[in-house]
Amino acid sequence: MYRSRLELVMSERTTARGRLLRRLHERRQNRCVRVNLGGKGTLLHNVSTDTGHWIGIKLVGTKSNRDGIGARVEVFAAGKRQTAERVAGSGYLSQNDERLHFGLGAATTVDKLIVHWPSGHEQTLEKT
Repeated sequence: MYRSRLELVMSERTTARGRLLRRLHERRQNRCVRVNLGGKGTLLHNVSTDTGHWIGIKLVGTKSNRDGIGARVEVFAAGKRQTAERVAGSGYLSQNDERLHFGLGAATTVDKLIVHWPSGHEQTLEKT
């Protein structure tokens, strides 16, 4: 017997060629869409109750490329540092959200954000 719907869905045998992680309808949790070859897609919902805060960073380059591909972002919040890099693609026949997502937990603000652009320019935003 399956303990959860996720366990049931993930145990199904299928040939999948893509998946998409995105915050659909701007709700708090990410959703996962799995594209099954020759069949219906599968939408997985995150039903966690206490997910904490998050921030999504969409990069828009002016001197570097427009989509910020290759940029590295550092987020400092509640004494912790997280780093993510904007990549051009994330899967075969699919594409994730273009924003970089950072989980903040209980923190409600970001203390500092640094963007290292591919051009070599460094941009820093700090809480005042």
